Amino acid sequence: MNISLAQVEGKYRRFREVVYRGTEEEEYAAFGVGLHSISVNDALDADEWPNAKSWSWVQQLRQYCNDPKRFDVGLSVKGRLCALCIGTPSKAGLSLKLHVLEGKPDGNPLKGQVLKIILFAAHGYAGMIGATEVWLCDPINDDLVSVYERYGYMAVRDKKNNVTHLKKDT
Repeated sequence: MNISLAQVEGKYRRFREVVYRGTEEEEYAAFGVGLHSISVNDALDADEWPNAKSWSWVQQLRQYCNDPKRFDVGLSVKGRLCALCIGTPSKAGLSLKLHVLEGKPDGNPLKGQVLKIILFAAHGYAGMIGATEVWLCDPINDDLVSVYERYGYMAVRDKKNNVTHLKKDT
């Protein structure tokens, strides 16, 4: 039985929607959060956030949007964009790799909660697709490594002792 690309896309879009609604309604209702797929407008808005990142959300969205199994989430409160995250499953499907994750640095009503909410959703999605680990890929500095470790993630280092990613079981 052959499955069309549209069927595959629909399947994983439904998985993401279940995770979005579960995160909003069951786990973080008190925060008034809204989770949704990242739009081009979200990416354009996030590219205007003040920070020192060396990448573009528009480029990241373009790079990952054709992967039907991707995990992409925009996090909002009352229609105000607070954070974005994009990830993809590994080729074998055993890990969900979060490639880019960013919270709005200024005026963010979810400051201090963004990571917790996005990781909750990512672990939910990982479970739905059968992944056994969530990876936080290429942390930009040691401060982030420490933050991720406080959430129970374990640093994986290369031969030069650089952190390549952090991982945690689902």
